[in-house]
Amino acid sequence: MKFCANVLFEDNHILAVDKPAGMLTQGASQEKGLEDLLRQNYCYLHSVHRIDAPVSGIVIFAKSSKGLKRTSASLKEGMWTKIYRARIEGKLEGAGILEHRLVHGDHRAEISPDGKEAKLNYRALQSGSTSVVEIELLTGRYHQIRAQFSAIGHPIVGDAKYGASTKPTRGSGTIDLHHAQVNLPHPTLKSDVLIKALIPQSFHLSLRAN
Repeated sequence: MKFCANVLFEDNHILAVDKPAGMLTQGASQEKGLEDLLRQNYCYLHSVHRIDAPVSGIVIFAKSSKGLKRTSASLKEGMWTKIYRARIEGKLEGAGILEHRLVHGDHRAEISPDGKEAKLNYRALQSGSTSVVEIELLTGRYHQIRAQFSAIGHPIVGDAKYGASTKPTRGSGTIDLHHAQVNLPHPTLKSDVLIKALIPQSFHLSLRAN
């Protein structure tokens, strides 16, 4: 049986899919990931990047060797603009920049002066007992958003690994973090591709507002 995915964009070289929260991007051990399931439908398919299993949203796959080489290079060179939306614990207002140095620990990221630079911009869209923030990811470190918001006392809702005390709004195995938009250079055309994913209900601004 073929796997039916929520395809956001597709051409001869790239495929963009809205990954459900709670699903691995790539399979591990006995558990299949999104890439494994999609390969039932394609002769050639490789993920260009990954998002954490508890996170939902856009994942870009290459459908050709040229697409893989060129999209991987543009990602490494910082040519992608990646926008996330998150619901975090506590009241956070305004906009700002988070800058830390992170090391990849035992299945988590740790702040360390010896770590690699991690930087993001954020803008609060709603503040209350929980707050909704829009995030522009400027670097792509392991668990970066999760670790950085935890470090300032605002862990992502449902993210017990990083100190959250609230349950996820979307059920077990998920956190309230969503890759909502990406702009990247097309691997063969002289233009960019803007891809957007629908915002899940749990991130709508009316939820838990005070």
